[in-house]
Formats: sequence, C-alpha cells, structure tokens
Amino acid sequence: PDKSIRPRAVANEKPLSFDWDTPFIASQHPGKTILFCAAQCVFKSTDLGDTWTRISPYFGDRGLRCLAESPIDPSRMVVGRDGKNVQLTKNKGEQWVPAGGGLPHKRLRDISLSHHDPDLLFVALSGKDDSDCALYLYRSNDYGKTWVSMADGLPAESANAIEEDPIVPGLLYAGTDLGVYVSTDNGVTWAALMSGMPTAPVVDLEVHARDGKLVAATHGLSLFIVDIRVIRDAQGSSQK
Repeated sequence: PDKSIRPRAVANEKPLSFDWDTPFIASQHPGKTILFCAAQCVFKSTDLGDTWTRISPYFGDRGLRCLAESPIDPSRMVVGRDGKNVQLTKNKGEQWVPAGGGLPHKRLRDISLSHHDPDLLFVALSGKDDSDCALYLYRSNDYGKTWVSMADGLPAESANAIEEDPIVPGLLYAGTDLGVYVSTDNGVTWAALMSGMPTAPVVDLEVHARDGKLVAATHGLSLFIVDIRVIRDAQGSSQK
C-alpha cells in the first residue's frame, strides 16, 4: 500500500517549511539511505523513509533548495538555498560549515560533487528572481572554501544545471536557458552541444556512465539524449 515517507516536525521544534521543488535523493552508496532537505534542515533515513533523523541544524527560516552527496565519499554532503547559504559537511552531518565567500546572492539551482576529486564541486545559480539573466556557474577546488567563475565563453542566460562526467575527469556539461554546453577543461572553456535540440531551458542533466549517454531535460519540450562517447574518447586520448 502507498504510504507517506515525508519527515515531520517533532514536538517543541519549529514547523517544517518546504520549498516548491523538494531536494529528495537516494544515496548512491550501498544501503537504504535517503536524504531529504526541503525544510530548513537536512534529514536522513536508513530504512527507505520509515524513520528519519535530523542531521543538521536549522539553516534559516525558509526551505532549502539543493542537496548533493559525494559519489566517492558518503561522508560529504552539500546543501543550500542561495549563494549566501551553502553549507558543507565532511562527516555525515555531524558538523556543518558555511561555504567561503565568492558566490553571488542568487538562487541556487544545482550542486554537483565530483566523481574524481572529493574536494571538487560545482554550483549553478540563477538571478531570475531579480530579473537578472546573467550566467552564474562556479567551481571550488577546495571543498567550498574559495570559488572560481566558469561563466567565460557561455551566453548571458540563466544556468540551471551542472554535471561532471563520471568517467572522464575535467569533462563537464552545463544546462542553460539556451541549451547544453560542454567543457573538456573543468569549465575554463565551453562549446555548444546537442545542436539538434530546440532553443529551450535545460533544467536538468544526467550522465549514464555505462552507456555514455547524456540526458537533458527541458522545460516543456521533452527529454533529449546524446551519445557522448566520441567526446569521452577524444578527451581520454588528449590526457594520455
């Protein structure tokens, strides 16, 4: 039978405030762990949602928007609402520290942790709430202490998604309001990808590691799939 697995506030604690899009993910690591942070804090379940434990303090009065777990270190998670409220843990939520300066105070759209380096992470932010269509895409090489912009070479349109290739280090894919772009040097330079797509906001990206496919989800115009094995092969050859 169907059942609700949403965390609930306990007695004498603040009511939970949920955002429009719920950051709710199944752990990539062995076990039955689910992570959830649509409220002002992060919850963890090790029994597929039957019970929940709060593993963070309260991060403000509004719901959080993004949550990501490291694919190579289950102790590391990053959560946030905007560029001024990104929090990181290295010990499964026992301690959280705020990200260093350098991120603009814009809405957080996506967080991605590296498949190859535990200290490497990426964020995409959007200024649409402020009628700002500039592109905000950042990389941190030191687990959130400092940030470097990756906007050079990309059009001045909102960034919505950022994904690292799980097989080839340095290979990135970015989804913006104008389509998908690829970088072979960790975001230093970019080129347009998937030229057959309509001009539509790409709101999510996912790489199928085994089959070498990139899946791009658009706002209202379906899903698109591209074979990225040629890009991988070319990048792999250049690294030899």
